[in-house]
Amino acid sequence: MGYAEEKIAVVLNRYPQRISDELQSIEGSIGRSICCRLPLQENGALLESINVGEPIILSRPRHPFSLQMAELLNHIQAEGQGKNTAAPRNSRGLLRRLTGRKE
Repeated sequence: MGYAEEKIAVVLNRYPQRISDELQSIEGSIGRSICCRLPLQENGALLESINVGEPIILSRPRHPFSLQMAELLNHIQAEGQGKNTAAPRNSRGLLRRLTGRKE
């Protein structure tokens, strides 16, 4: 596709929690580490947030999907700044800057 290796991140979308033991096998099969894992939403919290019109990352910031999405956003932000690590804990991450939320 013409992208530099450091610009490619693998995101495992809709993964069931029960396969967490198989993540190393998946990484070995594809030859790359998994950057983020967006969990499968069987309980409807994500669908509910869509129906209400409020992103789950705002309405339920501690939800597993929200936490993983924040991790993905921080990874993207770090890559944009030429870093390969997530932002330090004491800095305001991309999500907090976008939503204006404070801890």
